[in-house]
Amino acid sequence: MNKEKLIQVVQKANFSENTEKEIIKIIDQMVDKLTNEQIDNILELIDFEIEATHIEADVLEELALELENYASSMDNISALTAHKIDRSSDNLVEQAKKVGIDLPSSDSK
Repeated sequence: MNKEKLIQVVQKANFSENTEKEIIKIIDQMVDKLTNEQIDNILELIDFEIEATHIEADVLEELALELENYASSMDNISALTAHKIDRSSDNLVEQAKKVGIDLPSSDSK
């Protein structure tokens, strides 16, 4: 594994600009002193971090979708509950009228 390949992998990792510059600076200083095995280990660590970031992003995206579904379900439940309350209120008004009690209907809100 050569220095250029190592630098390409670092650039592909999407580190912050400052971090990338520091890593490349270290690579420039140390690459001649590193064995191929050490370079491979560095690449494996970077690949692991990249994969972990992708997995984390996928999990967060899935979580966001689940939260959207949950919010939508809560909206539907709220709307259904409000409708049932209105119907119950109307039924109560009708029942009250039958026994001579005059209550305002839910339509008069």
